[in-house]
Amino acid sequence: MDSSTPLKDLSTPLKDSPASSKTSPTPSKDTLENSLKVAHSTPRKPNQQALLEKVEVADLDAPTHLPRLRHLPSEPSQPPKVLGKGIAGTVSKATYKGMSCVAKSFMWTSPYFVAEQHAYRILQGCKDLTGRVPAYYGSDNVRTIYVEFVYGRTLKDASSSLSAELLRQCKEAMERTIKILHDSNIAHGDIHDGNIMLRDGIEKCDAELIDKYVVLIDFSHAGFKPEYGESGGPERDLYDLSNIFSFAIKSANTRAVSEFFHRHRAHGLSQEELARIVKDCLVNQHIQEEILSLPHLQPVLALALAHAWIEGGWNKNGLDALERYERLTAKSTTTEHDRRSLLLIQSAKARCSPLTDRLSTLPDIIHQFSSELGPIDTCTVRLRYSYACCLRLMGKIDAAASVFGSLHQLLLPVRVANGGGSTLESHVFYEALNPDYWIHLIKSELKRLQRSKRI
Repeated sequence: MDSSTPLKDLSTPLKDSPASSKTSPTPSKDTLENSLKVAHSTPRKPNQQALLEKVEVADLDAPTHLPRLRHLPSEPSQPPKVLGKGIAGTVSKATYKGMSCVAKSFMWTSPYFVAEQHAYRILQGCKDLTGRVPAYYGSDNVRTIYVEFVYGRTLKDASSSLSAELLRQCKEAMERTIKILHDSNIAHGDIHDGNIMLRDGIEKCDAELIDKYVVLIDFSHAGFKPEYGESGGPERDLYDLSNIFSFAIKSANTRAVSEFFHRHRAHGLSQEELARIVKDCLVNQHIQEEILSLPHLQPVLALALAHAWIEGGWNKNGLDALERYERLTAKSTTTEHDRRSLLLIQSAKARCSPLTDRLSTLPDIIHQFSSELGPIDTCTVRLRYSYACCLRLMGKIDAAASVFGSLHQLLLPVRVANGGGSTLESHVFYEALNPDYWIHLIKSELKRLQRSKRI
């Protein structure tokens, strides 16, 4: 056999036919061995693949006249179920060492594999995060990470069926988880409602166990102290978390309010209880008409309606709602509880008015708040801070600095005493005074004013 003998003659199975089976004798062992030696010594082109592996002499003892394949393909296994695909890679449900898990496969060009692997290795040693993040099983040499399969739904899928109260508990649980994460010098960097899992049974779990039912997943965008990189650091995590749950809670409250009116007020809620829900909902015109049509409308509910409009950025709608309330209701003697709501209505109207009108009306309103609610009530402090900001916007730098400075001096003793403010904690719009928060804001404004003077 010369070098031009084609290899396919040795690799292609012989066609069985009655004639050939009778006339063609079975080749001997020596003949096959010599033929294979010639075939393997035949020069090949660079792009030509070898069709046969080296055959041991013992293999020729097989009953067939053709050499056996040494590497037989294994039985085909069921492919993993793809759960999703993203910029980092593909997420699938698979089995790792006999355990059901999530296999996250990264593209070879993806930079997220190292970040996620490093994050899980750090979190693996943090016992406080057990149950709050998926358990880490390991990784392989083809850029795949294996973690716990969390049985449940994402916050994105589950939020429409959860109550506002349960969503608040989930938010508090996630805040505690993120604090532990930040204490471990890791920032998540990509918190959204698709990266928060709620385990099955969360609706029936005890409040003290809810931390284990709210799971933070996907650390492919994690950043590490001190640089944190593109993750944005802890501040971005907290900002994103606040926005996610704020929208979810407002949506849940909107469903509750709509259900309340749809069932013809069958829930038996008082107007004050309804106000607690309305003030944090995504209000619309239908809800407004239902509220304004209630008999004996109380100021706290009208204030909650306006507050929902204003928080959504619809100042004009909020002002219209308050004006309609004032036209619908006559002046009457009010209790201290109602008096607080009426004062807050006045401040809300001032907040919706143009800047020049605010400068003229806020001093009188601040005086009323200070005399009736107290100078260190949170509402009074907020009005004085707002008034100083208005002065700064109008270019009255010295006047603004004077108001900020006096407010700072007023809050310092309260900061030392660690308290202060109104005692009406049962009011819908009660807000405990946080002196450190306001002092921080005031110091920032004073620094801004100083820079303005230098310019």
